[in-house]
Amino acid sequence: MAKRQFTIDEANALLPLFRQRLDRLQHLQAIAQEKYAEIEQLKGVGRNQDGQPILRYDIELAQGVFTQTITEANGLVRSITEHGCELKNVALGLVDFPAEIDGQPALLCWQLGEPEILYFHELHAGFQGRRPLFSSEGAGHGGEPDKSRH
Repeated sequence: MAKRQFTIDEANALLPLFRQRLDRLQHLQAIAQEKYAEIEQLKGVGRNQDGQPILRYDIELAQGVFTQTITEANGLVRSITEHGCELKNVALGLVDFPAEIDGQPALLCWQLGEPEILYFHELHAGFQGRRPLFSSEGAGHGGEPDKSRH
């Protein structure tokens, strides 16, 4: 099955939903990191003579929260990627949308906090290779993108 190709308008239309989901994902990521650290700290307290962790009940509670958090986060990630885009980095809020710019495969690149899709990069260029969609010389060169596919 061919990958979905987004127009700028189609990608921008998803941003309100993705903002909400990424905000929640970032919150869940912080909880998961906190619970993981808590679990490791609780395990470090030691073990009883029977080999069970001294703070077993507390560890189990923290592990339950950790598991629920990861389950919810995985569902949110799936709900984003099922649209046909690529979630690149939760902490940075990076999402790429497959597209075609000036007749070439590209990725529309959006970061949480940006008002709309303003950048793109070649398929293997990554975030460091981002270039403005619009400028005086044409897409990829800084100007108006090829409207034939958008």
